Amino acid sequence: MQQNRGTLIFLSLLFTLALWFAMSQTLTPNTERVFTGIKIQVRGLNDNKVILSDVPLVNIKVRGPEDIVSTMPRPVAWVMIPKDAVGDIVLSVNVDLPSSVSLLDINPSSVALRIDVIKYKNIPIEILTASHADITSQFEILPPRVSIKGPSSVIASISKAIIVLEQIPQESLKVSSSDIMLVDLTGKPKDKKFITIEPSEIKLSPFTIKQDYVQLPVVPLVKGYVQGEYVLAGIKVNPSFVVVKTATTNLPVSFVRTATIDLHGEYPSSVQVPINDSPLEGIASLIYPSRKNVSVYFVWQKTKVYKIRTTVNGAPWIVMIRCPESVEPPPDIVDSKGNVKTDKLPDTCVVIYSGVY
Repeated sequence: MQQNRGTLIFLSLLFTLALWFAMSQTLTPNTERVFTGIKIQVRGLNDNKVILSDVPLVNIKVRGPEDIVSTMPRPVAWVMIPKDAVGDIVLSVNVDLPSSVSLLDINPSSVALRIDVIKYKNIPIEILTASHADITSQFEILPPRVSIKGPSSVIASISKAIIVLEQIPQESLKVSSSDIMLVDLTGKPKDKKFITIEPSEIKLSPFTIKQDYVQLPVVPLVKGYVQGEYVLAGIKVNPSFVVVKTATTNLPVSFVRTATIDLHGEYPSSVQVPINDSPLEGIASLIYPSRKNVSVYFVWQKTKVYKIRTTVNGAPWIVMIRCPESVEPPPDIVDSKGNVKTDKLPDTCVVIYSGVY
């Protein structure tokens, strides 16, 4: 009798639990819900990288107990950027949900991203009028260059910063970096979406407002060049002028030279060289460029040796002249005595031998 009573109690408890479970399912049934326009969190992106592509929004469909699903906040969707990721990558989208809620669908389930490395670059500043006339030489620009920070694939083609002035000012003014235009090598403006410019302000001071400022050209002093396979076809100096401050009415100096550039028979594309301002000592002070140096760019052309044969006093005579491939000395450049007519010798040619052969 006692054993039957225990069995009845156990069956009563089991029936009660089954009834509670059935009622709980009736009171809190599962339901589905769709969340639209969820922003994807990007995780693992280092400070030295940037995402160039747009990160899309996703739609998420979930299923779970109605009392939880109906009140739950918008889910968190995220992707993890691999440590060494650069370029185009495809990542799966992850979703954080409560433990009792299951993910039914996510659209899109993956995203394509373009990752680039952040780089820095210093570029010169040019000042133009509204009609695109270059008036850079009329101003002292502080600083004369700006630093740009942005994706390497974007800043690689940027060559200079442009400030456009509607009117030429008569006194100093400050220009915000937000008003600076960045252009590539062809002069085409570049989008500044991912780029920051430092400093935030550029100071422009017209040289014309002070009578004691004088602009002088810079002449490079080159030695040690031995003409060989290539010939020096041109030299460009940047900046091509200096600005000095003087109290002298008639400055006895019409130009300044660079320090000596000794090429040692080499063919550099460019060098940084100080300005020799010693001739200005006591009569003027150099204020631009502030670092007192310039960049000198060399243009080299491949050469060819031309052999001009003739006779002098009945003896066979040869004159060998080295010129750029695009320049040919005239055939009558040698006179009857075997001398080269210097007035007919092209500036880019040099006589390397003249004598009997």
